[in-house]
Amino acid sequence: MTDILTLRVVLDGSNPEIWRTLELYSDLPLIEVGHAIQIAVGWENVHRQCFHNHAPDEPALKGDEICWLDADLMDEPLHRDLALSTLESALAASGGVLYFEYDFGDRWIHRVSLMHRRPADGQAPRMILLEGELRAPIEDSGGLSTWYEYLRIISAKDEARNYQEVLDWMRWRVGPCGNIDPTHFDIDVARRKLALHAAGYRGKSVLGTWLQQVPTGTERFFGKMIAQTELTLDPQFAKPSWLEQILEPFAELIRLCAGTGVKLTHAGWLPPRVIEELLERCQWHGIDYESGTTKRENNLDTVRWLRDIAEEFKLVRKYRGHLIATEFGLELLAEPGTLHRYLLDCLISGMNSKIHRDCQITLWIVDEMGLEGFEERADTSNAMLGALHYADARTGEPLTRDSYAPTSALWHLIDRITNFHFSLPTEPNLPARRAALSQLRCYLLSGFEHSLVLEGN
Repeated sequence: MTDILTLRVVLDGSNPEIWRTLELYSDLPLIEVGHAIQIAVGWENVHRQCFHNHAPDEPALKGDEICWLDADLMDEPLHRDLALSTLESALAASGGVLYFEYDFGDRWIHRVSLMHRRPADGQAPRMILLEGELRAPIEDSGGLSTWYEYLRIISAKDEARNYQEVLDWMRWRVGPCGNIDPTHFDIDVARRKLALHAAGYRGKSVLGTWLQQVPTGTERFFGKMIAQTELTLDPQFAKPSWLEQILEPFAELIRLCAGTGVKLTHAGWLPPRVIEELLERCQWHGIDYESGTTKRENNLDTVRWLRDIAEEFKLVRKYRGHLIATEFGLELLAEPGTLHRYLLDCLISGMNSKIHRDCQITLWIVDEMGLEGFEERADTSNAMLGALHYADARTGEPLTRDSYAPTSALWHLIDRITNFHFSLPTEPNLPARRAALSQLRCYLLSGFEHSLVLEGN
């Protein structure tokens, strides 16, 4: 029978205590228990791990020491395989207390105590972080004594003890998303990391399908980045209330072009009277800088983009000097909400190529991480693009945020319309626009009620 076990994990020797409380299923393999502890505490899985049935630095009875570790390291009779032993069996062999060791060089030892057990009901997550205090020492800091020495140097700003060098190393090691404050523990980020890991970095959302194609072994890296956002593997974000109004101009263009369509000028533009009517229907007066009183398509970028995208997505087409609505466009328009869902699908699956789509998803994730400076966003974007091994098809050079601009024309148009929609009478309301675009990114990346994106993959 499987139980849910409540475990208290304390970093041995920490003062004040660095601790976490987790709930784990009793039948979890020890290798997964170790990964759960690492994520909850704050380690990065860049070193070896093992479990002991006794405190490793204290004497034990001869022949009574059990160590659970990776199969390739097993060379003693009392060694056990991490992957083949369960949490339940290890606790039974150790009397209810285990010692988890991470990084055999720095030797971070954690006391793992069984606090409570209850029957599993099949509904609770297989691993969950309940509580915790204080951040873990920074990875590769040399052990607890060295970590505390670093903290003393930083606290005293001791220039004689290489204060600036220590500070620079700490900031470099945690990266743009990290925090070097020893009292800071972001439990929400840790919980999201653990939830991503527990789900195997797979889910029904657009984000979930994107994660399935990242290179093997990099899931934890991307999970660390995603955990800085509000994104999840399962659809949960509500459709923005303003989104239908933003996408409605496509419907208005199809309506204008229904039947015999709109006769174009000799130069192939929409006539000024039609432009005027379209602007009125969309409430777009003032969306572009307009010189003169006559509305001309070649002077109105937003109208021109709307028409170009509508033609690209086969909602309208040119035929014998007219712009007419296609049967496909009219069919989408006939069923409420279908046109809008189709356009949202096109934001992801309708991009120029798979790499175009995946790069856009990558940059959307970075944009959701809340990084303040452009340099931090660029460095994080480049690290993620590099880990995905994206390269320019022509030159073979790795893609970077600077060398690749994957924003689709449709996203660019939505950006423009959103900016106008959230403008004040005298100036754009940029905070509201940024919040709106963030809301839309989260809605798209978490998946929405239509399934064309997932089916298209």
